[in-house]
Amino acid sequence: MLRRKFFLFVKAGLSLGKNTLRPHHTQEKIKTMKTLTLDSSQIATYLECPRKWHYQYVLHRRKYGNKKALNKGTFFHALLEAYYVDPSASNRNNILYLVLEAKNEIQSPDTPSPCLEKLKKDYNLKLDADNLALEPEHFDLVFRRFGEYCFHYRNNDFVVAEVCEAAGIELGFAIKVGESNETEFILDGRIDLLIEKDQFGLCWVDHKTESQTRNLYEKRIQFRNYDLALNINTENRGLGIINYLGLQVKPTKDTFRRVLCFFTASNRRHWQEYLVEKVFKPIMANGWKAEDNPNFFSCETKYGLCDYTQVCEFDGKSARTDELRTQYIQVEPWRPW
Repeated sequence: MLRRKFFLFVKAGLSLGKNTLRPHHTQEKIKTMKTLTLDSSQIATYLECPRKWHYQYVLHRRKYGNKKALNKGTFFHALLEAYYVDPSASNRNNILYLVLEAKNEIQSPDTPSPCLEKLKKDYNLKLDADNLALEPEHFDLVFRRFGEYCFHYRNNDFVVAEVCEAAGIELGFAIKVGESNETEFILDGRIDLLIEKDQFGLCWVDHKTESQTRNLYEKRIQFRNYDLALNINTENRGLGIINYLGLQVKPTKDTFRRVLCFFTASNRRHWQEYLVEKVFKPIMANGWKAEDNPNFFSCETKYGLCDYTQVCEFDGKSARTDELRTQYIQVEPWRPW
């Protein structure tokens, strides 16, 4: 319910902290408008390779494979979501107790777990038995690191902003960034945490779990979009925080880090213009398709071959379509929240 409230809150153009978005059209015009909605993952994929975006987000085709349990990072995110609803010692201990008991109760994905059900109900978490099917050493690591995180920031933790009379946690947003030919361009996404700073208003926080220490680019697509969502049509100086959480077996001085990201109004305007001209408009001009626009320079990534390289090696469109149908599964359309 909270995620839906925030979506309507922003979409309707109501006041949001220091940021005020206003309705862009009369009700009559809204009825005739189409919408093209993209999130950070889609935008990054399109800029990497339009054909890959088409296969992944228009055709919804993915490689065959078994459903994997939630990884350590996603599980940690779930614990943080529950924790920031009420970051008190009693609440933290309650979370740790319920998670540990749920792990002990679950012998297989079909095993009922009263503690898991209570965790889901009390904190509105989308967890199931599969989500806790981690290797014992991974579960223990996440459990231990969560406790260390709570202790590390016990005297200097985030003060969560209130949105729609609820804690600003895991909030979905959808904002208009432009339009063309009766089509609205909507930027979609979800923010891990919202806090409020006097000189900045609402600020985003993004949790980043990592097995190896690294420093992300502070102006990456995801972070630019968060700033745009909170400060569009304003001259505000934007602030975001990358909340690094190391999941190395042995903690180091960099296990817990928080890095500030600043954005100017000029940064924001240029990014909005770039999204409209280089992403939204080209997609719309091609009938919301991009199968005929491959980027062969992206076939090999730092993680290995692109999942669709074997498809692109076929010359004809019909042959590529057959390969997709036989070697790739149809998945549910992706939404960030």
